[in-house]
Amino acid sequence: IREGSGILVVDRDGNVVKELPDDIATIDISSFGNNDMIIYSDINQKYGYLTPKGDIAINAQWEKCREFNEGKALVKKEDGRWICINESGKELFKLDKNDSPVGAFINGWLAVEDNENDRFRFVDTNGETIIKLKAKQFANPFIANDRVIIKDYEDDEYILMKDLDVDKGEKIKTFDKIHPIGLDGKRYASRKSSVSD
Repeated sequence: IREGSGILVVDRDGNVVKELPDDIATIDISSFGNNDMIIYSDINQKYGYLTPKGDIAINAQWEKCREFNEGKALVKKEDGRWICINESGKELFKLDKNDSPVGAFINGWLAVEDNENDRFRFVDTNGETIIKLKAKQFANPFIANDRVIIKDYEDDEYILMKDLDVDKGEKIKTFDKIHPIGLDGKRYASRKSSVSD
């Protein structure tokens, strides 16, 4: 941003490539997701997506936008409902009225919070519920290699599960802390106390 010049796209040497239109108020360069689709807001506080060159990819029309990943993003309509769109802006599915997304799609899965019942679930690329977690449980949205990390707030522990069904899936280990290293589900960093099983 330069005074009197609005928002500018510059190259690595600082040379101006393009000046964005005055009706683009802000841009959000996410550190995660598809950097070919950049969230922006207009002067009416509606959100849409730009290309890295500053061209409008999808016109601003939503109350909020989440980052694109795996060709999909979640956007919030005026009625407060979240919908999933593709990179053309086409609606793919809607979340339930009281649901909100947690992060973005990762390996074909989206974590969703049911705000009315304070529970989490996962949906697939069609919006179909695949996993419903128990009360006071939260799953790390980085699901890969049929592994999921569950944070159980009641027992204050992290559980590494095999298979995506938390009721029938196999509990691999319980840890004080565990985090995935990368997105392939093959390596984790963990801390385990001497009293853990």
